[in-house]
Amino acid sequence: MKDNIICSKCDSTKVVEIKDGAGIYHIPINKFKVVSTCRRVCCDCGYIDERWVSNKENLELIYNTYK
Repeated sequence: MKDNIICSKCDSTKVVEIKDGAGIYHIPINKFKVVSTCRRVCCDCGYIDERWVSNKENLELIYNTYK
């Protein structure tokens, strides 16, 4: 599902992308800052694509925090 909006499990196009900030999957940076992740959900078979960070600046924060 990463390259297009087609489910990799069932080939459905009934896929929604849940943007940053929605849900409980966060990466802690410090006591006051977390980075949210995105994911895609197929609304036909229920497959959930892996989570990813969509903001390049947040990727730098994660790298500098955990290197």
